[in-house]
Amino acid sequence: MIVTGTTELQLQFKIPFFIYESPVVWILSMALISAVIVRWILAVPIATLIGLPFRKALRLSDQLTDGVSIPLWICVMESEIVGYIAAILPFWLAAIVLSGASLTKPEYYIIEVFSFISFALSQAPLMISIGLILEEKRIAISPNTSLAAELSKA
Repeated sequence: MIVTGTTELQLQFKIPFFIYESPVVWILSMALISAVIVRWILAVPIATLIGLPFRKALRLSDQLTDGVSIPLWICVMESEIVGYIAAILPFWLAAIVLSGASLTKPEYYIIEVFSFISFALSQAPLMISIGLILEEKRIAISPNTSLAAELSKA
């Protein structure tokens, strides 16, 4: 198991594995972790762009993500799954094209660069959605709200 380390227990007690156990555990753990941290996803942009102390930025991020947590969670999950596929896709393609031949160091590094670039490009939808939500919430803040008071204290 990638995440939980229970493979040794399963082998010791002869508990059967099912064929997709490792990917299922990975996806479920990513879903649970991202569901918990999605409420603070705007903290770093708020602290950086607005200049709030980080603790206030965490509180403000929690308030700003009310009502958009599920779309943000979907974007995080899409970003993680597509990022994983994008990172290993160049290696899959190289394995198919080379059909078992070994890679030279330059070939490996070229594939690694393509892997890194494809992973970075797969994160763009998440970053764009965070920016759009932050801009939408910033426009929606009226002078009478507690969010506006929090921003003015900084």
